[in-house]
Amino acid sequence: MTAEQDLRAPLDEEQRRVHALVVEDDPAIARLIAFHLQRNGHIPHTVTRGEQALEMLERHPIGLMLIDWMLPGLSGLELLRSIREEGGDFQRTPAIMITAKGDEVDILQAFEAGVDDYVTKPFSPKLLMARVQAVLRRQPDTGGANRLSVGSMVLDPDRFELTIAGQSVPLRRNEFRLLAFLMKYPGRVFSRDALIERVWGSESFIDDRTVDAAVHRLRKAIGDDASPVETVRGVGYRFNADLAP
Repeated sequence: MTAEQDLRAPLDEEQRRVHALVVEDDPAIARLIAFHLQRNGHIPHTVTRGEQALEMLERHPIGLMLIDWMLPGLSGLELLRSIREEGGDFQRTPAIMITAKGDEVDILQAFEAGVDDYVTKPFSPKLLMARVQAVLRRQPDTGGANRLSVGSMVLDPDRFELTIAGQSVPLRRNEFRLLAFLMKYPGRVFSRDALIERVWGSESFIDDRTVDAAVHRLRKAIGDDASPVETVRGVGYRFNADLAP
């Protein structure tokens, strides 16, 4: 599926009613976002501060977060980092940053913190809803508690098996763990240091070259010209579900 198709394809019935957390201190913008979310079949919950957002996450099954960066008190970036680092039920919940901060360094900082998409103000509500639809559709279909499926790729950690279009693809243990980790967070960019800590472990005596070599072997094993394991120059790597074979 191309990025353009991803934006236009309708949500399936299970995705149609997502509880969406809107963290925005401008009442007019918050109402605008909530209106269009509701119009598109979602259930919005609006708060004005990061601290309130953390409380809301404890009370509702939030399936999407739309977060303003410049919030009073806890900033949107700090809020997102807190959610991602804490783990738990919302570590993989898709998040869109909505902000007037449009410099490249700000965008990269947001992706490193764990945002799935980035929309700058002023924005088109129609475009924002297309981005919402896209990030929801990029979430992997889990056939069980651990099994991940994106495109024709099916990864089963319990059986330590990767299949592509029904064909088994042999992987070394670390390449398998690297792919499993990236597939759990489609679209999120991880630095090499973050991958070392999360895949190999912080006590491992390896460096960036080990990560690069593992990515190279993984791409070769997948055997696709446009590998879903993408390099984000100057930052690290991410899994692009749109490029999954």
